Amino acid sequence: MFKKFQSDLLIKNPLIWNTRIIPFTILLLVFNLIFFLVGYNHGMIDFQNQQDYHYNFLEPIVVIFSILTSLLVFISWAIFYFKNNAFKSFYPKSGLSIFKEWLLILVICSLNLAYIPTYFYAKDFRARNYFEKSELEGRCDIISKASIFLDGPFLEGYHIDVQDEKGEWKQIYRDSFDYNNRKYSLKSLINKGYTSFSLNDHKKDSLNINQVKKWMVNNQQDSIKKLMADYFKIINEHELKSNINTEQWFKFVYDYPEFTNYITVGKRQVVEDYYLNDYYDDEVVETAKYIDSSVVYNSHENIYDTISFDHKFKNGIKYLYYKHYINSKSLENSYDKISRSWIDPSVDYQFIIVYLYISLGISLLFFTFKFTSGRSWLISVITTITLGIILGVLFSFRISTTTRFGIVIAIIIALLAYFTFILKKNETKKTSAIVLNLLVWYLPILLVMIYFLMIEILKINEGYYDVEYEKRTYENFPLIENLESFAMSFHSLNLIITIIYMFFISKFVRKWKGIPES
Repeated sequence: MFKKFQSDLLIKNPLIWNTRIIPFTILLLVFNLIFFLVGYNHGMIDFQNQQDYHYNFLEPIVVIFSILTSLLVFISWAIFYFKNNAFKSFYPKSGLSIFKEWLLILVICSLNLAYIPTYFYAKDFRARNYFEKSELEGRCDIISKASIFLDGPFLEGYHIDVQDEKGEWKQIYRDSFDYNNRKYSLKSLINKGYTSFSLNDHKKDSLNINQVKKWMVNNQQDSIKKLMADYFKIINEHELKSNINTEQWFKFVYDYPEFTNYITVGKRQVVEDYYLNDYYDDEVVETAKYIDSSVVYNSHENIYDTISFDHKFKNGIKYLYYKHYINSKSLENSYDKISRSWIDPSVDYQFIIVYLYISLGISLLFFTFKFTSGRSWLISVITTITLGIILGVLFSFRISTTTRFGIVIAIIIALLAYFTFILKKNETKKTSAIVLNLLVWYLPILLVMIYFLMIEILKINEGYYDVEYEKRTYENFPLIENLESFAMSFHSLNLIITIIYMFFISKFVRKWKGIPES
């Protein structure tokens, strides 16, 4: 049955049979599904994890494995594909069949290079599936607002720079700062920093924090208690450990109107984070002697108030503990990962454009290898490498950007002119196979070069480089800023134009094959 199917396919659709598009498409879809499932599994958020680094040791392994898989598939497919070459066998081909063949090659290349995008997309997709974006925004607002009442940095510092009567800058010491027309101690919770998520911009963060500080200044205790209760709902939902409840938290930190007499509530059980493997257990260990409780915690001097802190020894190592804590460090790390999956996904528009360009480039390499000899193709590769080295050396000198773009554009136009001359003359191919390869490879970047050359000329003519960096704004250079912001969209347009260009170049290839070799 399979042999009969192969025979019928060979007779009725030789192009489908020769490119092996059906079996390899099924195989590649299965491979991409596997990478999707792996990425989806790796996208799981561990809400108990307190480690705040974002590096994933599994990602490089997946990337290397995906590259090896792509190479093996390309080699296997090329063995079947190049076994039967209609050009070398002088099999009659229509102009459209050549274009269709390139499209099938492009499909194979795109699917075989999709493992990495599929993996990273699935990973972000899993993270985004935990919450709808609107719900996530509300939860991040609660976490950000409540972070003021947890241990963290202060916004205003002890030293500020001031300018004296002579115009000289001096650094002076202070112990208070101004807020809402009154002075507060630098130790006051009014001066506390907050946890920020990528989901919220700076304006949204400022509005959130100012709202909480307004509650504090106006002594709106009900609003703050509700905020803490909402925060604990999230903590309990994720089964995160804490040794206080909402009522205790409010009692420890709320000290209207100064907000200076408070007990520090930690974001994890242990203050310093150097021995993660030894930290998280409930073993009772020796407690060291308390230090004067009037001294404020300072990690650089190893001084802390014993109302909020305690240190214990385990295996000869001293650990600094919070007496009261909410495991919010795990919460912040987890929600930060989910926020980044929405705002800064791994597979963004730029990633997709790069992926499509790579797929297009490799499809053109296979396509040109199919209709020209291996010798001509290899010479074309060597020519490209040599040309790249020459241009690299040339560009290392003080040459303007416009000149660099101009040289590349001139080379592509010269190749196009020479190939057009060969087609019109219709005598012998000579070295036109090499020129045709280079033309197919280079022409897709011609419009991109022209586009950025145009931007560079505009910058020079309008004095863009003559002003300070801060003044290179949309208000001063609207046309340039619009063109630069349109750059990624232009790349998408260029990909579509390249497909149209390949439709016409396939007709030229068919005509070129009819020209005698010598």
